Amino acid sequence: MNIVIPVNDLAMTLSGFFDRYRMSHRNSLLPLKISLEDNRKIIKALIEEAVTSRLRWVAEPVDSGSVIAEVIPGYVPEAIRVQTQSGQLEFAHCERSLSIERAVLSPVWFKIEEIIGKVMPDRCWHMWTTSAFGYNVVLEQGIDFRIYEWERLLDQKVISYPHIVAGADDFGKDPKLHETILKASPKPGVVTPIRGKQVARRR
Repeated sequence: MNIVIPVNDLAMTLSGFFDRYRMSHRNSLLPLKISLEDNRKIIKALIEEAVTSRLRWVAEPVDSGSVIAEVIPGYVPEAIRVQTQSGQLEFAHCERSLSIERAVLSPVWFKIEEIIGKVMPDRCWHMWTTSAFGYNVVLEQGIDFRIYEWERLLDQKVISYPHIVAGADDFGKDPKLHETILKASPKPGVVTPIRGKQVARRR
């Protein structure tokens, strides 16, 4: 199962939102001009965030805020705004960032969510790959991460297949076996999704 996500079309839509925003708002954070390439960078970051937020096996989904901040100097990502106590950041920057999110980024985010939701309606255990197709991104479903991890542990001889099968009913009751698998499994956050590889939030 796969789907082509029209990055270039979404970037042009985002550019239009930015242009309309400039005409109706005086916001010192927003650059006078944002290139189509920078808009594509934002779209790709939003896509990765939307995908990774659906993957149960990813400890920390990608946060698009850092990429947006590269394009819009002074932009304060949502995660930082939530964590920051009063006085640690200039309040005006937080307010201006929120204004841009609501008027420009959110409508595009919902469109991306709608597209990805056609193949990933719920959180899942599958692995997914993203690959470039011209200016677009192809999102393709892979195998169940639990199967991948099971086969990896067997291949590395961390667990013994006959032993696991014999003790399948007692798997959750065997603390030594459970501890062995936990030690051999990747630590949370180690498997990080990036474009062109097995991939793995916006609220």
